[in-house]
Amino acid sequence: MKKITLLTFLLVTTFTFSQSFPLDFEDVEDDAWTGFDITSVAVVTDPTDSGNMVLELVGSGIFYDGAIMELDTYIDLSDDANNTITFEFWSASDEERTHLLKFEGGPAGAQVELEFNSNVTGWQTINVDFGPGLSAEYTKIVFFPDFASEQTGTYYVDDVDGPNGEVIPGEEFPSVAAPVPPARDPAEVVSIFSGAYENISVNTFDTDWCPASTTEIEIDGNATKQVVNLGCEGVDFQSGRFDATGFSTFHIDFFTFSDTEDQSFNVKFSNWNGGNGEANAIEYSITNANFLTAPNPGTWYSVDIPLDDFTAITNADRNDLVQFVITSSLGTVFYDNLYMHNNTTLNNTQFTAVDFKVFPNPTTNVWTLNSSKEVAQVQVFDVLGKSVMTLSPNAKNVELDASTLNKGIYFATIQTSNGSESVKLIKN
Repeated sequence: MKKITLLTFLLVTTFTFSQSFPLDFEDVEDDAWTGFDITSVAVVTDPTDSGNMVLELVGSGIFYDGAIMELDTYIDLSDDANNTITFEFWSASDEERTHLLKFEGGPAGAQVELEFNSNVTGWQTINVDFGPGLSAEYTKIVFFPDFASEQTGTYYVDDVDGPNGEVIPGEEFPSVAAPVPPARDPAEVVSIFSGAYENISVNTFDTDWCPASTTEIEIDGNATKQVVNLGCEGVDFQSGRFDATGFSTFHIDFFTFSDTEDQSFNVKFSNWNGGNGEANAIEYSITNANFLTAPNPGTWYSVDIPLDDFTAITNADRNDLVQFVITSSLGTVFYDNLYMHNNTTLNNTQFTAVDFKVFPNPTTNVWTLNSSKEVAQVQVFDVLGKSVMTLSPNAKNVELDASTLNKGIYFATIQTSNGSESVKLIKN
C-alpha cells in the first residue's frame, strides 16, 4: 500500500475503460486508453513502487486535454447513498492543481462531471461524491489533468473504485448493408460519405465538440459509420466546404436497434457564408410524425428530404456548408450514403445506355430486364433496405415479378461480369 494523505473533493472529469471497477491497472493494456489533445497516456510501473502498475497521464497544456477508456460494466450512480468514486492520485508538487473526472455514455447521451484538486507531493486518496439524481448506466470514464488551464504536469492514478452496474451488452450490427444508391449523374450529387459517389474532403467524422463517438465499420463489405452515445455528433468538412444552393434534396440511410417510440433523429447543416464560423444553419427533425416508424422494425431508414422542408436558423442560406451535425436520443445509430442531390437518376426505362433496359417502369405486375451481358444475380430492396426479391438467372433476359409487392419505390442491384449496377423501380 502507498503512504497517502486523505482528501475529499468533488470531481469533473471523463474516463473510458474496457474494464470494470475496481481498476488497479495490473491487467489494463496501454491501448485500452485513448489520449486526446496531445495528452500522453500509458500504464506504467509505479515510480515509487516497482511492484505496482499505475496509469500515467502527461498533460499537454491544452485546456481540455485528457484520456478516455470504455468500460465493460456500467457505472451505477443511481444510488444516492452510494455514488462516490475513490482513487489514488500522485503529483510531483504540492502546488494546488485542478483536475476533472467525468462519466459519459449515459441514457440519451447523459454525462456527469466534477472537479477535484491535488495539493500534496506524492500519493493522496481522493473521494468524489457525484450527488443525487444520476443514472445507472454510464459507459465511459475520462480524466482531464490540469483541467481548463495551460498548466502541464505528469500524474499517476491507481485503485479506482466505485459502484458497478450491469455488464454492458455486446455490440449489435445490422445484418445487411445500407441500400445501394441509384445511379445518379455525378454532376447532380455532392457526397459527404458514400461508396457510390466521389466524396468531398472531410476533416473528421468525430468532432471533439460533441460527446458521441464515430467509427467506421464494414457491413457486408460496405463501409458504414457507427455512432455511439448520441447525444450529439458532428462532421467537419472545412477542407471540402461546398455551395449547396444548386441542390434540391438531402439523403441519408440510417439504422438503429433502439426503441424509436417518441424519439427523434435530427440533422443540421452549418453554413459559414465564407467566414470562419457559423453564420446560419438549416435543420430537420426526423420523428414518428414523418419517417421514423414506431416501433422500430430493425431495418434501414432511407430518407430523401427536400431542402426546402428544412427549418432555417437565422436564414436558409446554404452557399457555404462546412459542418453536419446529428442530434438524437437513439443512443447508437449506423449511417451511410450521406449526400445531397437533385432528385434525378438515369432514365427509368434505360438504366445503362448500352447494357440494360428495364421496362415497363412503372409497372403493375412484371418488370422485364434486358441485358447485353448475362445477369448473374438481381436483388431488389425496398426503401428501408429490406431485401424483397433475389434471383440468380444467369441469363440476358429476366422477368421480375412485382405482383406481390406493395406499391412504392424499389431499388434493384444487378450483377454481371462487368460488375454491379443499380436501378430505381416503381410499382404502381
